[in-house]
Amino acid sequence: MSTHVLHLISLSSLVLIIAISVTKSARILILQGPGEGSHYFTATAIGEVLVKRGHQVTILLSDLYAYRANATKDAQLYNFELYQSSMTAETRDELYTAMNRAAFKKCENILKDVTLLSKLTMIDFDLILVDMIFNCPVLVAQYLDKPFVYFVASSMVPHPFSFRNRLPINPAYIPEMLTGFDHRMPFMNRLKNTINTGIGMMLCNLVLDPYEQIKKVYKIKPEVSMYDALGEGELWFLHTNFALDFPRPLMPNVIPVGGLTTKPAQPLNDTYVMSMDNDVASMFAKAFRALPQKVIWKLGGNLAQELPDNVKVMEWIPQNDILGHKKVKAFVMHCGINGVYEALYHAVPLVCLPLFGDQFDIAARVASKEIGIQLDVSTLESSVLATHIRDVIEDQRFKDNMNKFSYIFRDAQQHPAEVGADWMEYVLRHGGARHLRSAALDLDTYQYLLIDVLITVCIGSIIVLFILITLCKFCLRKCMSSCAGSKSKRD
Repeated sequence: MSTHVLHLISLSSLVLIIAISVTKSARILILQGPGEGSHYFTATAIGEVLVKRGHQVTILLSDLYAYRANATKDAQLYNFELYQSSMTAETRDELYTAMNRAAFKKCENILKDVTLLSKLTMIDFDLILVDMIFNCPVLVAQYLDKPFVYFVASSMVPHPFSFRNRLPINPAYIPEMLTGFDHRMPFMNRLKNTINTGIGMMLCNLVLDPYEQIKKVYKIKPEVSMYDALGEGELWFLHTNFALDFPRPLMPNVIPVGGLTTKPAQPLNDTYVMSMDNDVASMFAKAFRALPQKVIWKLGGNLAQELPDNVKVMEWIPQNDILGHKKVKAFVMHCGINGVYEALYHAVPLVCLPLFGDQFDIAARVASKEIGIQLDVSTLESSVLATHIRDVIEDQRFKDNMNKFSYIFRDAQQHPAEVGADWMEYVLRHGGARHLRSAALDLDTYQYLLIDVLITVCIGSIIVLFILITLCKFCLRKCMSSCAGSKSKRD
């Protein structure tokens, strides 16, 4: 082998070693909302891959979720930094009915903790993963003056925030969040969708205004508005996959990572348990009693009536493992995004009973794809529920469609969490992803909407029209004068 070839191999090896060392030395901070439920599990799905690739991942959590730092698996994977919450578990649950108030309270708890912020500053993170649903992580990222990547635990983003980040939006075929609309909308739905988008635009600044005050109080880049700060993310990880979601245009810095928690059947970590109103629970029990199939029911609290013989109630279940069992025929659920993707992964048809938030939008997508049905739990009767469950089980259409879209969903080269980790390493290697950032983000709203251009065109058109009318009048007067002169000579 020639000396020249050996030199090239040595040089290539050196470049490879340098690239590996860059990715392995990264310190990554995860700033997300609750320490449980879909927000936690979607963020840590990417975090787990990053840890396995040699990165140091730190998660900032309220002390209300301190048990995460003691959990065997999580404690082995991540470093945890806890801040002291001014809320109790009870007041936290109450505030989550008004999500913005809970997020604002959390923000104050973090930013007034000088010791915590000093420690985070000393760690000198290379990159921050922030939960977009909560505005405070953006402020913390700004305080630390570090690049950040958004992740969106929902499968969609409210149009006002899409607009600020210059994602293409068109209310004619892109449903606004919380409407529960399909992408094929009749006139009235398009009208409502447009109105909802407009109202959201107007209310956006009102939602962000309290954070503007926080920026000033804590001197966090007060010269940059909160509205502009939201557009500073290097990338967006959008928890969507078009096997489930409706088609829509995305910008180059928006990466679909839908199905982050999906995996081959195996026991899961503890899942979030909700208690259920006793009247609703009784309605479910009556419906399940009418089914010939056996039912596994995840339910927190005690049921006030005797359980049917075909029902087994558990406060925790290995949901993913059960969905992967070949005998499972249907999944009755509230249509949370992680559970829907797990059902899609294992091709289990759905009966959706959305309760709040984006669950209505997700249920609309399930119904549109005909991989399940959507029901209204507030008006539902036990006999109707039992009938619909039987329909989903017995109608081959639902199983066939679920098999089809499950195949589409799983027909990917990489798992979504691997995709997220790849892109975060991409940002680390290149010192950001500004080249994927649209120039539209640097435009003011009036420039982005071409209002200045439209005004100029309108004014120009008016001037041209005025000139044309003036010329026409002048020509007309000349013609009339010439005609009058000719007539006088003839007389």
